Amino acid sequence: MTAELLVIGKPGYEYAAENLRYGLSLSRAAVAHLAGTQALAMVPQGAPAGSLLDFKHGGLGRAVVGDLAEWLVDRFPGAQLIVELPMRRPDDPEGPFGASETIAEGNDVFAVCMIGESASAVESTLLEHDPTFMYNAFVLRGNAMAGAWLESGSARLALVITGAYDGEGFVLLPIGRGQDV
Repeated sequence: MTAELLVIGKPGYEYAAENLRYGLSLSRAAVAHLAGTQALAMVPQGAPAGSLLDFKHGGLGRAVVGDLAEWLVDRFPGAQLIVELPMRRPDDPEGPFGASETIAEGNDVFAVCMIGESASAVESTLLEHDPTFMYNAFVLRGNAMAGAWLESGSARLALVITGAYDGEGFVLLPIGRGQDV
């Protein structure tokens, strides 16, 4: 792995919560379930320590989406990855959007995949939105669909992922049993 996972505390939590407030329906619903989470940053190895709390700017190095995919496969096997697709609408033509399954909740569209043995499907789903990685994504325990999660609360929510560092890294908010990362 060429990325580092570092504790960034309250500033990371605040950055992620702010992004979630302006996200799609799952993001807005998730904000209420994040109290007490410990924010982590996944950044390129050797990223300058002075830049770790400057979430809106890059300059850290190469993006770490492949490392994130591998990390998710290692820590959340059998869980479901749901990625916001804020530029898509349910009535958009399929077009060249990749191979990930998509679901719609009202006017919101999400790419979905089960986290299995291979990191390639997870990475493809993470790349579904666009190459900037500036989005919100969620890991749900089991195979609950997004709508069911919205209706039942946060019982299945294990991790919130928010793009950061101008697409060069991520802020991660592990929740409940997901905090043991």
